[in-house]
Amino acid sequence: MKKLFLIHFAAYFLITNLYGQQIKYYHKFRTSDSHIILLNWCIEPNEKGEKYIIETVDDSSRVIELRFINNGSLIECDCYNNPIIKFKYEPNKIIQFNYCNDSTLSAGIECGAPAKIEYKLKDNLIIDCREFPDYDTYLNGNFELDDEFRKQLENEKELNKDGIKSNYTYIEGYVFSRSKYKGFLPVSSQFEAGDFYLPYSDNALDSEFSIKFSKLLHQKN
Repeated sequence: MKKLFLIHFAAYFLITNLYGQQIKYYHKFRTSDSHIILLNWCIEPNEKGEKYIIETVDDSSRVIELRFINNGSLIECDCYNNPIIKFKYEPNKIIQFNYCNDSTLSAGIECGAPAKIEYKLKDNLIIDCREFPDYDTYLNGNFELDDEFRKQLENEKELNKDGIKSNYTYIEGYVFSRSKYKGFLPVSSQFEAGDFYLPYSDNALDSEFSIKFSKLLHQKN
């Protein structure tokens, strides 16, 4: 009986350790044209207003999910903005998933919007980045595809099964995360701080959302 109790207690401790330590932060934003523009980091829940980001951070201080809310619902999914961004962490790899809702990956093949982006790291530096379009949503869904376009997608799916090499110099979804990767912004050796994506910012280095508030992993302390 005592052994059974210890097993249950250990299982309970593991579950709470894995899931009970997640922290949520709220960030305020506004929209202009097709852009999401950050207004405030880490606001109180009762001050978040109609448009806000819910950032979920795991017990290792890494962002694992961003949810973009407008008036109580997820924002509309388009080629430029995804209502949900999730992150998975593997040894020497960070994987970003772009979702239209809780179960559907982004399928913006026409405008080049990837469903998944894999960032491979070495010595905390991005050395390779690959995009993965979601061909299956088109091929297996209810889309009316003519034979020529279907054949084109099938060929592209096979050709790009290992991903499409991209030139991202930083992790795209981290723009809207305060926590990022334990407070760090992983970048490539080609990264230029002034080019860090901040919509309508005159100078990214002077913005309160600048990488000045993160540490670059490739910099030696």
